[in-house]
Amino acid sequence: YHQVAEAMNKKGFKMNHSTVRNIYISAMMKIAKEVSGLYDLNHNEKDLKEIAINPSFQSAVSDFMK
Repeated sequence: YHQVAEAMNKKGFKMNHSTVRNIYISAMMKIAKEVSGLYDLNHNEKDLKEIAINPSFQSAVSDFMK
């Protein structure tokens, strides 16, 4: 998160590592919500956040995107 924040600051966007993490987790929650919908699962925000911060889920999303 620190590396991303540093890169964003160099490009003129004021950002710290906490902001980067929040944006990343928010994006992962959106992905988790869409994937859950594909399986007709309806998770609440707390469950989606738990899924989003799970390293296995993040790794799976990364592998899929590659």
